[in-house]
Amino acid sequence: PLVRLLYDKSPSIIGFALQTILSVAKKDPLIFIPHLNHFFIHKNDSAIVKKMKLKVLSSLASPSNADIILGELSKYTGSNDSTFSALSIKTIGDTAIEHPNIIPSAFTALLRLMGRVSFSDTIVLSEIVFAISKLLKLKRGTEDEEKALHHLCRKFVVICDPYARASVLAVVGDTYLTHRKYAPQMLRYVAQHFDEESPEVKLQALNLAAKLITIQKDEPSKETESQLPLYLMKLCA
Repeated sequence: PLVRLLYDKSPSIIGFALQTILSVAKKDPLIFIPHLNHFFIHKNDSAIVKKMKLKVLSSLASPSNADIILGELSKYTGSNDSTFSALSIKTIGDTAIEHPNIIPSAFTALLRLMGRVSFSDTIVLSEIVFAISKLLKLKRGTEDEEKALHHLCRKFVVICDPYARASVLAVVGDTYLTHRKYAPQMLRYVAQHFDEESPEVKLQALNLAAKLITIQKDEPSKETESQLPLYLMKLCA
């Protein structure tokens, strides 16, 4: 009966139905998983209904239906409404954090999106960066994590949003102990383009440089590698 209410003509009834479904699904998602397709978003849905349906789809995610849900969410990222597209991408990341078993599928979906999104669509591209960064901060040490970090660092050059660029540097620092090759590369790029970078990127690069110096103090064999972080700190000074 609740699912049938989603096709009511009254937007308020649809909203109340979705709110009730969401409350129930958080406690027992199995009730609504067989009705998954009824929560797919339609072009004529209002902004509020779209937002509620995204929450419901996220709450119903599981390893068995991850590909279906992530595939559906990926479709929404092609919307002409950049705000809705960005929210769909955020939902992919948040869903994976809530359901760690689907993180590999989420990485695949996000990397596919990153490869096809236009560089001029800064809102959507930045949200992809934020979503991948959140998942990388879980530090799982897996092959899909390595692949995602590699693609994220490659896109650093074309990402325009300063907070997204800073986020890439932050996650490179967070994962330095398990993925060491990226930090020197990123610092070198920032040092070469230092005057062009925003304050947010400069500050995060400073944090990364300080982290490398601190870690390398305990590793005498790595002492020669500390010259780059020291140079960047002089630039900041």
